[in-house]
Amino acid sequence: MIGQAATEPMTPDASPVSRPRNPLNSAYYRCAEDHFETFGQVYEERFEKLYGFFRPYVQHVIYRYLDCGELHNGLARIRCKQCGHGYPLAFSHKCRHFCPS
Repeated sequence: MIGQAATEPMTPDASPVSRPRNPLNSAYYRCAEDHFETFGQVYEERFEKLYGFFRPYVQHVIYRYLDCGELHNGLARIRCKQCGHGYPLAFSHKCRHFCPS
């Protein structure tokens, strides 16, 4: 029956599993990491006439994206009170414009 699942209580086995993102393995991350510096260097010559000046905020957003989700930039320790299992959770920079976190 449609809608029935939404009214049934969730059992521990049916709860969603949180999987940490691994930005270093995404093509999106690698593209930004590998090419953004060069893009910034050639922007004035190749793109400024068409798109206007290179805004410093763009660089700020990209660098925050590259730092997002990295354990060495800050983390919280998550621990289950019932079983004691724990794991590190990297902080997100919570920026809407460029980052999928």
